[in-house]
Amino acid sequence: MTIYKTLAGYELPDWLTIEIVTGSKYKSVIIRSKLHMIKENKLKRSWSLEYTDAEILNDTMLFNSVCGSYGLALVTRLESI
Repeated sequence: MTIYKTLAGYELPDWLTIEIVTGSKYKSVIIRSKLHMIKENKLKRSWSLEYTDAEILNDTMLFNSVCGSYGLALVTRLESI
């Protein structure tokens, strides 16, 4: 079990984490929110063991599910370097 704070290369808000759990036959994803009534959401979809965690975190379905369920939107900001 590994907990991540990024999704598809984007940093998640402080109140949201993604956990990838590796079982004997597949990998599953649990999304945890510190703000919502339902604090833990285990996705119905699973991935075969052949998928790396990075591939799962870059999955379009997972990205759309998290953004849609938790009201996240992509924001582009300029930062001085």
